[in-house]
Amino acid sequence: ASVAAEIEVLKTPYRAPKANAICERFLGSLRRECLDHFLILSERHLHRVVKEYMQYFNHARPHQGIEQRIPCQPERPEAPPASGKVTSRPVLRGLHHNYFWQATESVGPLTAWMRVMVTQLNGRYTPILCFRYDLR
Repeated sequence: ASVAAEIEVLKTPYRAPKANAICERFLGSLRRECLDHFLILSERHLHRVVKEYMQYFNHARPHQGIEQRIPCQPERPEAPPASGKVTSRPVLRGLHHNYFWQATESVGPLTAWMRVMVTQLNGRYTPILCFRYDLR
């Protein structure tokens, strides 16, 4: 598969367990949080599932190494809207969910949103709050 995908295989140094620790951590998360829950039918199916997981991983999932922040979110979140309705979007066919608080009021040309992400992993729910403003 690596020849077909034109991936260069690099061997890690002998007796250097930390040489590929970041890669091993990511692959473990991918396997535990995603691939262990799916029956992959083809290479195309694998690419589609991994692509959706990568969107979730970078845009919705909190990361312990960066103080439970989401990598592709702003450093300083904006204030939440005054009122709104909570809606959810399933990720990976419902394996994970992103919850959004959609504002009913608009602020100038912007619509305010607050994203509440709740992840269930090993029977525990972890709520994460992220705020942002989207252009209409």
